[in-house]
Amino acid sequence: MECKILIADDILVNRRIIKAALKEIEDATFFEVESGQEALEKIFSTKIDLVILDLMMSDKNGFDVLSEMKSDPQCAPIPVIIYSALTNIDDMEKALKMGAYDYFTKPLTPEDAKYVLPIKAKNAIKSYEQHKLLSELNERLKERITEIEYLSCHDKVTGLYNRHFFEDTIESLGSREELPVALLIGDINGLKMVNDVFGHIQGDNFLIEIANILQLSCRESDIITRWGGDEFAIILPGADDRTAEQICDKIKAACSLATGDFVQPSISMGWSVKTSSTQNMEAVIKEAEDRMYRHKLLESKSVRSSILNSFRKILHENNWETEEHSLRVSTLASDIGREMGLKSIALEELRIFSILHDIGKIAIPDNIILKADALTDKEWEIMKRHSEAGYRITQSSLELAYISEYILSHHEHWDGTGYPLGLKAEEIPELSRIFSVADTYDVMTHEQPYKKAASHQEAIEEISRCSGSQFDPKVVAAFEKVVKNSRWSIFTPI
Repeated sequence: MECKILIADDILVNRRIIKAALKEIEDATFFEVESGQEALEKIFSTKIDLVILDLMMSDKNGFDVLSEMKSDPQCAPIPVIIYSALTNIDDMEKALKMGAYDYFTKPLTPEDAKYVLPIKAKNAIKSYEQHKLLSELNERLKERITEIEYLSCHDKVTGLYNRHFFEDTIESLGSREELPVALLIGDINGLKMVNDVFGHIQGDNFLIEIANILQLSCRESDIITRWGGDEFAIILPGADDRTAEQICDKIKAACSLATGDFVQPSISMGWSVKTSSTQNMEAVIKEAEDRMYRHKLLESKSVRSSILNSFRKILHENNWETEEHSLRVSTLASDIGREMGLKSIALEELRIFSILHDIGKIAIPDNIILKADALTDKEWEIMKRHSEAGYRITQSSLELAYISEYILSHHEHWDGTGYPLGLKAEEIPELSRIFSVADTYDVMTHEQPYKKAASHQEAIEEISRCSGSQFDPKVVAAFEKVVKNSRWSIFTPI
């Protein structure tokens, strides 16, 4: 380890004797000065590890240097060894009381210096290194204590106060002077869906976005806490029922104006106001929760619809799947379904499923979705997860749960070689089998980043060739009847 040693003595020969004696100290860099003022300038401008200091120098003597060093917090720990002609015991005591590490007297012959100085210097440097290490450990300990104190009352993800702080604060509220006090409980809409589809990192980002909205919408005096996984609790000191409602409206407006990386931010809220010191705070919390759950129930359908529309918008706006492709596949699949005698309810399910079939692609990284050439084996394994992601998305919506099995199975093959479950034959839902044929036809007859478009006739021949392997023979037979209609040939290259 590099060591910087300052030798301060106004006699050149003394400096040379000291420097020669300390040469055995590895990686030592020496600085020489001949006055007290120069010594101080070097000490304050350079990170010195040891000072060898003469007491009798011009302008400032060694006592002056020692005094100024020890009065500076940064320089005070640097060890100082006094090397002086002053042999009076009082001078020695004074220097040591002022903070000198050691003291020895002149004159020393080069031979004597070689035995005395290195031991003193090495001990002083080692002591200083231990001091620096201890100081560093103390600083880390202080930082860790500060961090622990912060985390004991703050949420790690959002930086807001946590439930522990909320409960401590609630216990201290309720005196007549503090009333009224309102309590607002909010529950995020769609957090589970974001976590399931995009992962918990994006879920955390969604939480942070909501937390920022709450901070911007509330007053400086309001205490915003993350109460649980997707719940927030806000204490509104001095707020009556009208004020609490106004803050809720402000939060809703801020959510509606936010763009959101994946879904529109949304939070269901309820509030209650404590107006009397005799009111039980637990009852106030319960009333706010009940109110929030009622609002969540009323808003649930529109919220889920908004989230799914956000997902569809992401899918089409990012060119992961064109809306035209979804509509073409939906139309062809419906025609095949009618040819097979499906009832109107099944046809409606097939239409909606065809439009949303690739909704799970929003969970796949852009560099894979938009790759211009063929995917690697590893990339293909990631791409295949979109069926499962689409299943999770639609499962989370009461209105769309009925098509989740179709989305999960839309890449299964009749012979069992598809994915993700390896279903075969009639284990595959009928609507998924119909869709598979319609989707393959549309993909083949429209140019892709990795291949040119096939003709209408080439696509029909390829699908017919795969009847009984990739495709359900009954579906292929119905498809062949449908595409003989001239209206299908005009949608595709000749």
